[in-house]
Order: sequence, then C-alpha cells, then structure tokens
Amino acid sequence: MMQKARQLITPKMKDVILASFPFRVYSRLQMRKKGIRISAEITTKCNCNCAMCTRLDRIKQGRLVVTDMDDKTIDRVLQQAKKFIDNGYQVTFAPMGLGEPLMYKKLYKLISNLKKISPKIRIVLVTNGVLLNLSTAKKLIDLDVDEISISLNVNNSDDYKKYIGGSNYLSVKDNIKNLIKYRNKKHKNNISIFVQYLDYTNNSDKFEKDIKQWSKIMRYSDKCYIHPIVNEGGFNETKLANYKNTGNIFPCYSPIITMAVRVNGDIYTCDSSFFNGNTKIDELYLGNINKVDYFKEIHSNKNSKIYKILEAMKKDDYCKLKNCRQCHNYKLGTNPFFRTIGPWQKNQKWW
Repeated sequence: MMQKARQLITPKMKDVILASFPFRVYSRLQMRKKGIRISAEITTKCNCNCAMCTRLDRIKQGRLVVTDMDDKTIDRVLQQAKKFIDNGYQVTFAPMGLGEPLMYKKLYKLISNLKKISPKIRIVLVTNGVLLNLSTAKKLIDLDVDEISISLNVNNSDDYKKYIGGSNYLSVKDNIKNLIKYRNKKHKNNISIFVQYLDYTNNSDKFEKDIKQWSKIMRYSDKCYIHPIVNEGGFNETKLANYKNTGNIFPCYSPIITMAVRVNGDIYTCDSSFFNGNTKIDELYLGNINKVDYFKEIHSNKNSKIYKILEAMKKDDYCKLKNCRQCHNYKLGTNPFFRTIGPWQKNQKWW
C-alpha cells in the first residue's frame, strides 16, 4: 500500500512534503548517519544532445575532452569506496556526469568489482535509455544494480526530437517496458526502476496520463519523477531553467556527503560541478583522486575545505561561493537546516 502511494505522489504533493517541518527534522536526523555518495564521470561520451545539458557547448568551447575514465583513476575510486565501507559507511555509487554510462565498455566489470567490495554498496545508474535493450537490461538486473533511472524526459516523439535529439522516443519506451518486465519476472524486489520527466514548459500536469500508464506495470519501489529545469551550480546557461534565485537559499550539505570525481580524476563537492566540463572550479575543487586520499585527508579531516564551505554557507557567506549562490539544486531537495533566532544574536545563521 505504501509503495503504491509513493508512486502516486504528485510533484505538488512532493513539494509540500519536502517543505514540511516533520520531514525537515527527519532529514536532519538522516544527516547523522554515516553515508557517502561517490559520483564518478566514467565517460564523457554520449549519444544524445539534450537541450538542458552543457555537454555540447563545453565541447565547442574546448572545455571538455570526450573520453573514458582511465583504469588507474577507476582503481583509485574503488580504493576510496573500500575505505568508506571498511569504516562503516553506507556507500552509494553513481556513474554519472557529462556522458552516458552505458557507453562505457567496462561498465559491467566496474559494477561487479564494486559488489565484490561489498554487496551493500548501492549502485544508482542514470541513463537516457537509448542503449538499454533487453540484453543490457538483463545484465544490469542480474548484476543487482540497485536503482535504474531512465531519463525519458518527454512524453511524445516531437518533444523528444526537440529537446533530446533524434527519433528514439518509442524505442526508449519499449526498452523501459522490457526492463520492468524482466525485473518483475526475476522477482528482484531489491531493484528500483524510475522514469524521469523534465518539466520544460512549467506544466507538470501534462505527464499525469503517462504516469498512470507506467504505474500499471511498475512494482516495488518504482516511480516516476517530474523535475523542473534547474541551473546546475550556475554552470548551465540554458534559458530553459524555470527557477530563479530569490536570495532565500539554504546551506547545501552535498560537500560532506558527496565525492564527485570528474573523468580526469579531479574531485569536487557536488554533481553540479560536472556541468562545467574540464574547467577547474577553484571554490569547489578538492584535489585529484590520483594524488590525495579523499577519505583520510578530506572527508575525515574536520579542518578540510568541505567543512569550511558548509560553515560559510551556514553563515550566509557566499562571497567566495558564487557558484553555490547561483545554483538552483537546493530547490530539488529538503532543507535540513534551521535558522537560529533571538534578540541576543546580531546575525542569524543556519544550524
């Protein structure tokens, strides 16, 4: 019953829930748990040209090299994952960035190696679904990929051609159906399948019919997402973004729960940094994974840059965090912070 209710939650209902006081308190408690998300840009190759993505612009500007993450860097990512596991952390691994993960030829080996470190490592795969044929679907399901999210993004062929590029809309829909059917056949209730739509026209109601159709074959923790177009870290210059900053942003705890590794091994505080291509972002740069021990030198060091960034945001000090100030991603998550209040305080801050 709860799973079915989860599938039927509308975007408006979701916004109300995320903003509610009980859920914010719950989110604050969740922050106390030992968890880390390792986002790795295993490839910058892609077979789509999405309107909201900066990839093509970065290539034209000479700010993105189209390549795969080399084996040495992959090994370093695996080493860091093991260190977190060995120290009692819940690890989530997400192969993502300015590329399509299914175009990375060693993807299945990478997934297998992660599960060998620990079957408890949660693997979240986000794909455009173009290469998600039945053979690929079976491999992902059999490897126990915990979450497979397909960025369908639109609900008709014309919009697909306009916003995604190409004529793969119907084939991607068939791929999703076959993926769900195979997962259901194997009774893999530990695997969640999500379908993502993007609200290009600020009219989320247009997807209601499609969501109802998906819910007929979805099981377990499956559901559909509807996301607005947001300015990722202030790097996405697209005019499609629906959100405008109001100045009332809250601290982002991504720096202490996310290790984002670019294709060249550079480590950043959040997934949004991928949208800037290869260009270095001084305010969010944490070093290169081939030269630093992230777990020991950064995550476990309370004097490291990630904690200084969070403290600056809690004081509403964004003078050295201009990209964070321009980022809209806070709109997609819960605010687990609360303002300190009282006449004895000269300046309010988040705690």
